[in-house]
Amino acid sequence: MFTSSADVFRTRQALGDLRSMIRRTPEDTQARMVAGFPSSAGDGAAVLARIFGDGVRFRHPDDFEVHTSVLLAAALPDDDFPAFVFATAIILCDVLQADDPPDALFWNWNSFHEQYAVADAPVRAALMNGFKMAELGGRIELDPALEAAWCLTQSRDGVLAALDGSGERALTAAILSEANATEAGRLWSGAETVSGPALAGFRYLYERPEGLAPQSAASAPLIPFG
Repeated sequence: MFTSSADVFRTRQALGDLRSMIRRTPEDTQARMVAGFPSSAGDGAAVLARIFGDGVRFRHPDDFEVHTSVLLAAALPDDDFPAFVFATAIILCDVLQADDPPDALFWNWNSFHEQYAVADAPVRAALMNGFKMAELGGRIELDPALEAAWCLTQSRDGVLAALDGSGERALTAAILSEANATEAGRLWSGAETVSGPALAGFRYLYERPEGLAPQSAASAPLIPFG
């Protein structure tokens, strides 16, 4: 159960990133996963659209007809890596939101954590932060332990290099000093427009172990994905 504002924000951000990643998945990748749905589910694309419309959750009774198929796609990285990543993101979203979720991804993590780690950086970070927040929320057990570096879209040094000369002095100072979550959250809450190097800087503050805790963690704007 989440107890800190940093955890509340990080869970919202993890969900937001996963949903953004899912929305950006090419239609042909989505279609390949849907092709594995049982015929009894009816129009697979419509079922998937309903799941997405519910915030990427399996809530309708008919949704559970395809749940096993999504889990299967999330267990076949060598057959179709993009569909594997797509399916994993869907299951993670559901696990993060379900009232009493089964530990549906324990075996997947144990078997495929190295495959998640070789995905493109934004995708890898979205998946890893989803797993991290699921574990912190008591929704999944990760064995072996998740490596903190896997949660970073960019390394600290890479972010600082991008910020060099950008004029983002307060943000650079926060990263250099490893500002605590509250200080980092205050900086994010005060940001008006964020793009380029500043976006990478705030994303680093969120993705690092200390996290980022805006004052209104349950309603603060999320950091744009990608």
